[in-house]
Amino acid sequence: QAEAPPGALFLRLKAAIRSANSAKADIAFYFAHWFTDLAGAQPTPLRGSEKLVVMFPTSVLLRLVRSMGIVQDLVNRQPTELFE
Repeated sequence: QAEAPPGALFLRLKAAIRSANSAKADIAFYFAHWFTDLAGAQPTPLRGSEKLVVMFPTSVLLRLVRSMGIVQDLVNRQPTELFE
């Protein structure tokens, strides 16, 4: 399985960060918002975001959460630096 080059993964996000003059806290907020949006995509009434918790493999959820700190570094670093 091939991996995408850092430019393909992060160039648009880096450009958006730069144009909005974003801080790390802004990126963390966006990431958390995206994550909760993913969780609520198919809500089950009175049971919260059951699908996200039950259907997603734990390893995928952990990688998403752990990647927050890495993605925040785009504020101060170039995509190729993050990739390394």
